Amino acid sequence: MYREAAEQPHRDNDPFLFAFETHVLQKALPAFEEASRIARDRGLSCTVELLTNADGHPELRLQARQRDDLPHSTFRIIADPATRAVVHEEYSAISRRTHRVEGRLSSINSTAVDNQLSAFFMHAFALRLDYTSPRPIGTVW
Repeated sequence: MYREAAEQPHRDNDPFLFAFETHVLQKALPAFEEASRIARDRGLSCTVELLTNADGHPELRLQARQRDDLPHSTFRIIADPATRAVVHEEYSAISRRTHRVEGRLSSINSTAVDNQLSAFFMHAFALRLDYTSPRPIGTVW
């Protein structure tokens, strides 16, 4: 989900933000949607959004929780135009633990995102993502 383009007029003129959104749409969004589907099939409530956060940075966010009365755990990939970097952030509501890793645009790749989502669901919910197709092992940063 995008907020109105008028909120971020610089996005069209910033090659970094354009490249971030391209990487997210082509490489990360499909993995977020598949992980969310698997988690929903196992009883979690999940949402996936592509939005502009409170700092004005674009991000891809997956929120999940076990019940409506519990807080969300969140995994997000955030663009940081000031440093030309991306931040991969995992927050577990139960442990109240946040883990952030900064990387380059190339860190948004299928292998890394699949591994990060698997780790997120294991840490936050002790849920193993059993993908229907085999996944490569390892992370490319």
